[in-house]
Amino acid sequence: QELLPRPGENLQGSDGIVLYQMSAYFVLVTMTTVGYGDFSPKSYSERWFCMVLLFESMVIFSTFVGLMNSVLMEMYAASSYSRQKLIQLVQYLRWRGVRGQLKHSIVDHMKHIWSENHSHLDFEQVLCGDLSPSLRTDLMWRGFWAVLAQ
Repeated sequence: QELLPRPGENLQGSDGIVLYQMSAYFVLVTMTTVGYGDFSPKSYSERWFCMVLLFESMVIFSTFVGLMNSVLMEMYAASSYSRQKLIQLVQYLRWRGVRGQLKHSIVDHMKHIWSENHSHLDFEQVLCGDLSPSLRTDLMWRGFWAVLAQ
């Protein structure tokens, strides 16, 4: 049996299930943009195999695109956060009237600090917010002891 009847012909011996299956096959082929090509399934089981394969391909491709989107959005969010901190720093320096070499040195230094210690500084803020005042004081005293000793 062919996939489509010739003009003026009916699908002989076809019941509703076969017609729905053929319709689903053409929908999947069209949605996946596989095209109909020179090789096409001729039997009922071949069409079901193609439909399952096309559906699995759509799921796998969609999953891959979703994962790539997630990775790119994470990268964008991280760069957006860094950009926002940099904008705040530049606005602050402008408000304080800091210009020239000092401004560039501060911006370069903060970029370095943010790139090297980004995760530690964020964690430290969360941690210090959750600690009691006495523990927070002990932690900060121990953390900055080397600087204070100099």
